[in-house]
Amino acid sequence: MKYSLKHTASNPLRVAVILFGQPRNVDSKVASRSLRYWLRHSQVDYYGHCWFSNENDVRYIGKKPDSTKILDLSIPINAPDLLRRQYPRLELVVEKPKFFEEEAQYITNILLSVKKLPHRHSDKLVPIFLSQFHSIAMALSQFNNKNNDFTYDYVILTRYDLFVSPFNRLDKLPRGKLIVSGLGHGFEDLLIVGTSAQIQSLNVYPSIKELVENGECICPEYLKKKSFLKNFSIDDIFVSRIHLNILRGTNILPQLFWLLHLGKRYVKIWIYSKAQKIKQSSLFS
Repeated sequence: MKYSLKHTASNPLRVAVILFGQPRNVDSKVASRSLRYWLRHSQVDYYGHCWFSNENDVRYIGKKPDSTKILDLSIPINAPDLLRRQYPRLELVVEKPKFFEEEAQYITNILLSVKKLPHRHSDKLVPIFLSQFHSIAMALSQFNNKNNDFTYDYVILTRYDLFVSPFNRLDKLPRGKLIVSGLGHGFEDLLIVGTSAQIQSLNVYPSIKELVENGECICPEYLKKKSFLKNFSIDDIFVSRIHLNILRGTNILPQLFWLLHLGKRYVKIWIYSKAQKIKQSSLFS
């Protein structure tokens, strides 16, 4: 198994981060700070696509809101501007949310015909999954248009509302493998690390109809794994103990963890600086 060389300030790892989905909770800055801290010793380029509109009736992906039940997605009104501030040099595509009525109905009919999707979920899950697949495809398109065929050490596919802990060192992860945080029927797809070709293989949207017609379900984790295995083998997947937390509404646990982590780091720096001063004073005494 090949591992990357340890990166230094003079020879940093080159990393591309591809972001997709809804810009939830980005005003808290917790997700972007945790990601940037993890990659702080690397040279990082950011590419992304996000669903966004100032119109209240289209700020909800998947199921159109009504007067009786509206899910608060915690998307701030200035989300695109916040993203550009939080991710340096972010190449971002902003698109008004879609509901994918025609595609969703076609896929739902296929799934119902083979009894792979309960009817009570058909009007919710399929449009939500399609919105994710489309967003990933658009983010990858932005990546392909802007990176000028540059070879990155790692390419990371992730979402905007993800808190990454406990900051596994990137240079300790194997190169040439698709790195996921869990593997089963599908694989955990909240944050995936790999080569450019491996990440490209997760682009399900162009072949979604073919995959559904020949597959067992429309579960994103399953379809991405199935798409990946069309060009790679199961041995190309590496499971790493990356702990992830999706930010939801008023969930303060990631914020508290972040503060505790920084506090612990600053204590270590303070102890180290004190030790250095004591060492220096003993040398001159």
